[in-house]
Amino acid sequence: MEKQTGLPAEKVRGKGIDRRKGLLAGLTIAAIALMVAVLIFFPFSSDSSRTMIVGGKVYERREDITTILLLGIDKRKTLENESGLPADNGQSDMIWLIVADHGADQIQVITIPRETMADVEEHYSDGSTRKVYEQICLQYAYGTTPEEGCALTADAVKNLLADAPIDYTCAVSMGAVTKLVDAVGGVDIAMSNNYSIPDENWADFIHYDAGSTVHMDGEAAYRFIHYRDVEHLYTNPDRMNRQQDFLTAFASALKETIKSRPWEIPGLLRELNLYYYTDIPFTAMPRLAVTALSADLSGIERIQIPGIEVHMGRYDQYLPEEEKLREMMLEIFYEKKR
Repeated sequence: MEKQTGLPAEKVRGKGIDRRKGLLAGLTIAAIALMVAVLIFFPFSSDSSRTMIVGGKVYERREDITTILLLGIDKRKTLENESGLPADNGQSDMIWLIVADHGADQIQVITIPRETMADVEEHYSDGSTRKVYEQICLQYAYGTTPEEGCALTADAVKNLLADAPIDYTCAVSMGAVTKLVDAVGGVDIAMSNNYSIPDENWADFIHYDAGSTVHMDGEAAYRFIHYRDVEHLYTNPDRMNRQQDFLTAFASALKETIKSRPWEIPGLLRELNLYYYTDIPFTAMPRLAVTALSADLSGIERIQIPGIEVHMGRYDQYLPEEEKLREMMLEIFYEKKR
């Protein structure tokens, strides 16, 4: 398991109509949990500013984009905050802002390194709060529930990303990975880089070569996306690359399972119930199901926010390059007013 930063935050049914209802619900939860939820095509709904003036030119917020903030929480078990106290909700080791561009039929994933430095709102058991400039992964921890942790993190991400719209949020316990992968019969991961991951006994390392494809069961996949060498600096980008390789493999395996064994989805839904939180509404499920089954998931574009890695004291820090970040947000979310 990864060491903590030392900062305050831790912690079928039958046939016919009933089966179709279970399938839609299962599709949504499974897809949310490991990123197929990027494919939802709903109307844009954000209360953020609609216009921006840059260099004397007026830009308007695009209407055909939906975003989902997906958080992978560093817990092997359920998402429950067992103590119910701030700073005990767990950390968001994976932070992705998923952008569905409906007009261009394009999917983008904006990745935010866990150690990105941002304004984090710390909450305390006496009800007091204060803003602190620290790693953004800590923001989720200060919620007393998964819902509150998502809301706090959404605010921090909006502030970091120049008021980027966030339509929906989703938090998933990393412990759900094992169950999900085994439910789809394992995943075939194509390695984009060379990786070294501990074996099942955490006694030695297994080496994977770039360009190879490796079949993994749930336990192996969990180690693959969760492991981080905390004895060395700047190792989180390696983990982020592994998570993205896993995403492509899992999305493909999930899609095949949905097509070939849809009756298994309701059971998976029940099993995952305590491992996720989302505010995506039930009314979005039909459209999600149709899009998820028809989309080419290999076309997802991944973009890491611009910044530089530094080491301060005992911890890695990722410092956003604000000007480049504003330019990136303008390109993704705005268009020049005619």
